[in-house]
Amino acid sequence: MSHILFVGDSNRDTIPFLETMGYRNFVDFVTNLQANFKLDVMIARGEYYKVKPAPPTSSSDHTTLNILPISTEKHRKVQPRKEKFKAGLPTDNVDILREALDTTD
Repeated sequence: MSHILFVGDSNRDTIPFLETMGYRNFVDFVTNLQANFKLDVMIARGEYYKVKPAPPTSSSDHTTLNILPISTEKHRKVQPRKEKFKAGLPTDNVDILREALDTTD
């Protein structure tokens, strides 16, 4: 399963279009300290992330988002490795190829 994250300054706390597709906003704190609003978003599917506030960068009026992965039992289990495909050419296939190349102009 691939994860798609939408992160940025959306100037709103919800994006209804994405919410209808199963995404949710993980930011549940004020991100613009001067206006006292939640203006930044980190939107994803599932419960694989948590977002914590960090101090603003330089003179920014927005809080920095610290995105942390959440490991689950499913991810902690050691997954058995799949066997790689071993390509081998049987000798009769090579003979058929040689014969085809010999008869081709």
